[in-house]
Amino acid sequence: MHASVSSSVARVAALAKTRRARKIFWWVAGLVAAFAAIGFLVVPPIAKSELEQRLSQALHRKVTVETVRVNPFAPSVTLRGFAVRERGGDERRGDAAFAGFDELYVNAAWTSIFRLAPVVDEITLVKPQLRVVRNPDRSYNFQDLLDEFLARPKSDEPLPRFALFNIRLLDGRVDFDDRAEAENHAVTELRVGIPFISSLPAHAEIKVLPELAVKVNGALLSLTGDTLPFKDTHATNLNLDLDGFDLTRLADYLPFEPRAKLRSALLDARLVVAFEQPAGKPPQVRLRGGTAVRKLILLDPQDRPVLAWERLGIELNEVEPLAPRIDLKSVELDGAHVQLRRDKTGAINLAQLGPAAPARGGPQAAPRKDSSGTPLALKIDRVALKFEKLRFTDQTTTPAFDALLEEGQLQGSGLDLEKGKRSEWTLSARSDAGETIKLAAGATAGPLAADGRLDIAGVRLKRYQPYVKSVADLEIDDGQLDLGLAFKWAGAAAPAAQELKLADLALALKSLRARLPGEKEPFIRVGSLEMKGAGADIAAQTANLGEIAVREMTAGLRRGKDGVLNVMRIARPEKAAGQAKPDGPQGAKPAARPWRIDLAQVSVERGAVTFEDLAIGEPVKISIAPLQLKGERLSTAKGQRGNVSLRATIDKTGTLAASGPLTLDPLAARLSVAAQTIGFVPAQRYIDDKVRLAITSGALSAKGTASFEVPPGGAFRASYKGDVSIMDFASIDKRSTQDLLRWKALSLGAIDFDLEPMKLALDEIALSEYYARIILSADGRLNLQDLVATAGTAAAADAPAPAAQPRPSATKPRPAAFPPNVRIGKITLQGGNVNFSDFFIKPNYSANLTGIGGAVTEMTPEKAGDVELRGKIDNAAPVEIVGRVNPLATDLFLDMKASARDIELPPMSPYSVKYAGYGIQRGKLSLNVKYGIENRKLTAENQIYLDQLTFGERVESATATKLPVTLAIALLKDRNGVIDINLPISGSLDDPQFSVGGIIVKVIVNLIVKAVTSPFALLGSLFGGGEELAFLEFAPGSVALASGEQLKLKNLARALTERPGLKLDITGRAAPEADREGLKRASINGKVRAQKFNDLRRAGTAPASADAISVEPAEYERYLRRAYGEEKFPKPRNVLGIAKELPVPEMENLMLTHTQIAEDDLRLLADARAQAAKEWLVSEGKVPAERVFVIAPKLTAEGIKDKGKPTRADFALK
Repeated sequence: MHASVSSSVARVAALAKTRRARKIFWWVAGLVAAFAAIGFLVVPPIAKSELEQRLSQALHRKVTVETVRVNPFAPSVTLRGFAVRERGGDERRGDAAFAGFDELYVNAAWTSIFRLAPVVDEITLVKPQLRVVRNPDRSYNFQDLLDEFLARPKSDEPLPRFALFNIRLLDGRVDFDDRAEAENHAVTELRVGIPFISSLPAHAEIKVLPELAVKVNGALLSLTGDTLPFKDTHATNLNLDLDGFDLTRLADYLPFEPRAKLRSALLDARLVVAFEQPAGKPPQVRLRGGTAVRKLILLDPQDRPVLAWERLGIELNEVEPLAPRIDLKSVELDGAHVQLRRDKTGAINLAQLGPAAPARGGPQAAPRKDSSGTPLALKIDRVALKFEKLRFTDQTTTPAFDALLEEGQLQGSGLDLEKGKRSEWTLSARSDAGETIKLAAGATAGPLAADGRLDIAGVRLKRYQPYVKSVADLEIDDGQLDLGLAFKWAGAAAPAAQELKLADLALALKSLRARLPGEKEPFIRVGSLEMKGAGADIAAQTANLGEIAVREMTAGLRRGKDGVLNVMRIARPEKAAGQAKPDGPQGAKPAARPWRIDLAQVSVERGAVTFEDLAIGEPVKISIAPLQLKGERLSTAKGQRGNVSLRATIDKTGTLAASGPLTLDPLAARLSVAAQTIGFVPAQRYIDDKVRLAITSGALSAKGTASFEVPPGGAFRASYKGDVSIMDFASIDKRSTQDLLRWKALSLGAIDFDLEPMKLALDEIALSEYYARIILSADGRLNLQDLVATAGTAAAADAPAPAAQPRPSATKPRPAAFPPNVRIGKITLQGGNVNFSDFFIKPNYSANLTGIGGAVTEMTPEKAGDVELRGKIDNAAPVEIVGRVNPLATDLFLDMKASARDIELPPMSPYSVKYAGYGIQRGKLSLNVKYGIENRKLTAENQIYLDQLTFGERVESATATKLPVTLAIALLKDRNGVIDINLPISGSLDDPQFSVGGIIVKVIVNLIVKAVTSPFALLGSLFGGGEELAFLEFAPGSVALASGEQLKLKNLARALTERPGLKLDITGRAAPEADREGLKRASINGKVRAQKFNDLRRAGTAPASADAISVEPAEYERYLRRAYGEEKFPKPRNVLGIAKELPVPEMENLMLTHTQIAEDDLRLLADARAQAAKEWLVSEGKVPAERVFVIAPKLTAEGIKDKGKPTRADFALK
């Protein structure tokens, strides 16, 4: 080997001696010398000049460099005496430098040529200095550089490639002149060692250990480290130890304006920072150890405590900020004091302590983006937070709410943001009022979810009155609440997609007592309320209320004078929105899906409800106690059927029980109802101003099945099947304070009622021991008409005159028909009494209808009921009503008979005095009536029987008729003192003027008028002869009674016999024209009979009177000639002067012509006719002479209105 080396040296020596070799050597030497000359002599002055010029331009400040040395062979560069003056500063004026250093040594690596990137093996900076000035306006002396840097456009270029090794900073200094705070800070003796900083996989020998040593305002901070001697990893560890570092000195230099004051905070740290850059991989930084902040006191801008703790410690397993990954061993907080305040605007003080929001219109900070895209990996093995006191003050309420939580602990374990990792948490706290809260839960971060159990106990409701007052007018005086539930929550990005389920919810409320503002008595009291087995699914919108039990609950309901229930005053109206919601489809929100709420069981035991109504004149008070309510399987699910039951005592005497199925959607129920003696006297207050009766007693009882249904979009339906009775009902007339209406029992049996479609069936209606008081007042109105109060007379007087009423239509409108599905079974009346008084007449009249009883059989629209009623008037005169009636038919059907017997008439004297002008001394009334209505046509018969009706003395009455009433009575009364008349009536119900009473009155009045004005027509209808009984007709000049006229007298005599109270006046009449001729003819006939009488007298056969002589026709001419011959008037003669023999007619004419009839003759004729009628009535008709009177004759036809002859005798009754 030695020989080989020697041989090689010899060859090199031989080569060096050659000319070519020497030439190459000198070229290389020249190049080296030139490189050295350029590096050592040329580059430094040029570099110095370029550095000063370019840096001065870039920094806008004068930059000076004392010397620049370059060693091209190292290669290295050394700068000495570097200084940067303040902007506008001048060294000659003694202005301090902005920045500078004594020396900077940079030793580059030749590998930079191959890496095409700077690779530096060593950087040493000796005595660097920096002077920072913060001006009073809080800008800095380098503000222009900072603004220029921030204004540069964002660059998307990758990080430059470089590698820096063995970086050292020696004896550095930073002076901070804070003119805004009038403080000066100095960071001196700064020494920093950094093994490497690299963005490319370069390798070099590490000579510098990690180090940081500095004095901050005289306080020493030291960091040490070590580097592993492996070039391929560059592993370096940095140990940071810090004790009691005062953080308050740094609060003024935060990059934002703080809104809190840090009064005290000490920082402790025991950290190990590990740097590592494996070959071909990005650098890694890891932190281990622990840190703590002690004695922290944080104040708000008003110097009020906000947050304080003794120690907040964090122990690190390992933290990789570049990964990013955080693995903590523990987070512990001890001795915490928290003061939460909510001001009147609703802002929380802690939320206001962060950085102030930038002014509107100012520069907005761009949101930070995670360029790595790697999610944070966080793990915390244990969390233990303990706070001694947490005080919460809320000024949004009146008065302000204040609460204190003590001995609070929050502990957690296994927190890991990795998907599927579960952590466990517990929370416990106690309030100053003894309330406790406990939470045990588990949570996962991926997916975000939590489940656990929450228990709150001993909540004193009274202390939360400020919150109750903000939403309701209710004063909570007492009450304690316990709450426990299990929950399960699954988070989601969209709130609507989140899920929250509650289960095993239990609630206990004890001793609740609440009242309305300004009242002393509680509005509601609850001894206890328990809920168990409840739950809810918020996403599915379902809730199960489980079982609810309420015990010893009392509630007081009151309706104020304004008509509003006190319970309606509790809820406060929502504030109006600032802007109106837009109309139309765009503004309309879709209808929310309804919640389904299930209630397994609810019960109220020993409950009580009182109701007081002040909205009416006299307050009404109703008490319901005890009250028991129970419900099972109730649900808002469509068609879900549950059961309810209710038992209550009303006003201590009445009871109500109801039970049966209940459906909430749609709302429907079918309840078995049993009510006993529920008094309805309190209902009187609601009708006091509407009626003039006062209910003094009465109780309602019912037993049956009631149901109702409210179908969506349909008509309300209701039905009742069962019995109803009203017992011991009594009422009085408020004006007279007399009994008005009362009964022992009113029973409605087997009711079958449906509202939609309308249907009503009653198997039986029974009314027993009833009484009614009917009064006709002094102004002529029935008290029943005035039961409903009307406007006062003053109001009526002030009202304008009524407008002219339109004429009634030709057809009376039909009353509304009963629904077709109506059936009324048997109606039974027993022990009735109707007392009637008439104060309209003076003196007053009273009648009493007693013992009313009977029945009406079943009635339907197609079937009439049989009626049978009986009673007595004044316990003496029997009354009976029988027949058939159907008021339910479309058209009323009636076939009824009624009778009354032996009704005493003297009590009715007030009526006879008022209307007839006579009192009644004696008499009885019986009647039989028959009424029929079919096809809306009325037919009726009224048989009236008056026995021994006797009027007394006439009594003056302004309302009495002017007609001769006694005459009418005499015309109607027979020889036995009986008036028996039949008044048939008829009419149409469609006649707008139709009235049964009006028709009867009209018939009676017509009867009296007819009796008075046409008495003979009345007698003629009773005894024959018609209206011609009013007169007798005679032949002209005659007083002889024809056979037909004698028949009239016979009928008249019979009527006078049957009507002994009548007297007859006879007035003879003579007609001057007819009777003159008649008297003349009678004179001739008399003279003829006189001639025959003379013959008979001479023969001795003459009758007693010449009027008894009858002249035969064969004899007439002979006796006429004799009479003619005796006449003294001039007679026609022949030429011889002898009276001519004339035919009969001519003789009669001459005799008639020369007969004179005087007025006295006519008067005598008229009087003779009256005497002839009287004589016949007295002698033949057997009429007492004292009842027949002859009146002075009349010689004219004046006053004759009939078609009879004027040669007559007229009759008049009195």
